[in-house]
Amino acid sequence: MTDRGYANLLAHLHNVKPTLPVATIQSALAHYLAHLVPLPTPLAATAVSSALYLAQPFALDRLQSLLTAFRHSVHLKCRVLVEDSKARSRIGNLFSKSLTAALGQWVDDVVKGIQGGQSVLRLSCLSGLLLGIHDLELEAKNRTSSPHPLTSHSIQLGSARGPVEDELIVAVAEVMDTYSYALLSGSSGEWEKEFHPAEQDVLTLALAVASQSLPFVSQSRFRVLPLPTLIHLVVTTLSSTFQAGKFLHGLPSSVTHQGAHRVHIPASSPVAKSLHSVTSSPVINFAASLSRLAANGLRSLLEDYSDRRITDGLRSASQALQTLRDIAIQVELDWSLGLLADVLEHDIAPETRAATQTIWTVLKTLLFSTIMLSDAVLASIVYIKPGSVPYTEASLTPPQLALQVLHILSHYAFIISQFGGVTSTSQGFEQLKKTFYLALDVLAQTDGGTNAAQTESSLANSYVKDQCLSLKSSAFTRAPISIQNAKKALVLASIEQLIPVLNEESIREYAFDVCWP
Repeated sequence: MTDRGYANLLAHLHNVKPTLPVATIQSALAHYLAHLVPLPTPLAATAVSSALYLAQPFALDRLQSLLTAFRHSVHLKCRVLVEDSKARSRIGNLFSKSLTAALGQWVDDVVKGIQGGQSVLRLSCLSGLLLGIHDLELEAKNRTSSPHPLTSHSIQLGSARGPVEDELIVAVAEVMDTYSYALLSGSSGEWEKEFHPAEQDVLTLALAVASQSLPFVSQSRFRVLPLPTLIHLVVTTLSSTFQAGKFLHGLPSSVTHQGAHRVHIPASSPVAKSLHSVTSSPVINFAASLSRLAANGLRSLLEDYSDRRITDGLRSASQALQTLRDIAIQVELDWSLGLLADVLEHDIAPETRAATQTIWTVLKTLLFSTIMLSDAVLASIVYIKPGSVPYTEASLTPPQLALQVLHILSHYAFIISQFGGVTSTSQGFEQLKKTFYLALDVLAQTDGGTNAAQTESSLANSYVKDQCLSLKSSAFTRAPISIQNAKKALVLASIEQLIPVLNEESIREYAFDVCWP
């Protein structure tokens, strides 16, 4: 092709610092992938090995640009094929490939060009292709009588989708193998940082990209990945993004008085800098998709037919919940000391309100991620028989996992209160209520009077006892009133649900005291 625009595109792809905006190059790449004749293979190969996208260090905006270009190219190619079909005579269409076959052939040609490229860039390109295919299938499935270029064409891209999913799984596995060493080893020595430069950052970016496409990969292929490792990497990435819950650590020293206002947070304060670090993280906007990816991984393991994989899932679930609990403990501690808990809107200096809104946004995002993972665990373990081989091998019981979730929610009681609590009859945060009550149901479950059932019942009693005693502790009585009220509301809701399985001592000695007005 001698198109001048195509020549310019190639020139910019080979330039680390192009003169055109990346968004313009992205649009041109999508256009020529869809229109290039006879094959898009050479351009796909050029893109995945181009200096522009290979430039170090990798940047999320460029990886997203590559993903978007390939995603849009699928839409554009479909439109090109539809227009070509309209331009041909009926006889011509009779002897031509169907839309599905032609689009499938084009996808295969693009995949051939992507093969052999750098693993992170292959991941971006293949993610874009899969998302584009998913878009078209969704449009075709949900199309209505309204005019649309696809309404008269049926699209079934299963045959083309398979190779894309296969290559995507290979790319993800290769990225994990190449970049996960520093994170999985748990080491942070200076010499290791020197020999593994920015590996954790690359892995974080790659996981953000993969989290967008992996949920649409068939379960049979998704299970091929080392899911326990993937879950660990994603949960660790989330923990790192939220600074292991320490983003409010500087709050007590950051809040000052300003005139009539009780709360003023200077832009140069420790907590302001910490918040900026969290919100400017390249993956903070992907917290939901990363959480969904980890949840899908947990669900896939826990709902497997293999005892070994279910055991792996139980261990991964417990480890993930423990990480989330560690974050929750730190967040609650810093919030209770931070002087923001009981302030009213008029107590906050006008220039500080943006900072406080940011704090609540981050806290709610953290809660959403926690609920997504917790719900995946609880909704899956209800189908695993208590006392079965996986529980024995993992040295876990369903109530123990439920207890982990309840402890996390207890630490987040002050955030939950912002949604009206768990007993509110309004719509609110329905998934939160579902997770809370499901955790209580699992904690209360018994198994026919066996020793295990007695242990589980005692676990429910121990939980109520611990929660009731915590309401009398000095740490609780020193906490801000809003935190006290939120935690007590959660304890009361727990007691109400667990009454049928509580013994007389727990009710008389602990529950009654808390419930008595």
